[in-house]
Amino acid sequence: VDTSSRQYLSQAPGTLHFMPPEALEDRAKYGTSLDVFSYGGIMLNTVNGKWPKPIAAITFDSVTCQPTRVLNEVKRRQEHLDKLTGEAALLRPLVEACLSNDPVKRPSILDV
Repeated sequence: VDTSSRQYLSQAPGTLHFMPPEALEDRAKYGTSLDVFSYGGIMLNTVNGKWPKPIAAITFDSVTCQPTRVLNEVKRRQEHLDKLTGEAALLRPLVEACLSNDPVKRPSILDV
């Protein structure tokens, strides 16, 4: 719990399926951009019925247990994004923006 900023941060916010890369960092700092990322993953899962596979995209150091490689989320989920066809394709730009590895580049919670 981080009481200095009056935010209560859990050590593992969410599930690996919908957790953004910054949540895996040691002493992670995050805000509503974490929820936006998760929302992008949930939207993608809802329209194509496929669960993201986080384990293959993340490798951990065997000593420190810290992530050593995190793939670009949009590239990692390309197969699922390519299945957004018809009216679901209209969601693709929003889903891609929500899944940005950089929290600053994600839309605000008010924009989604």
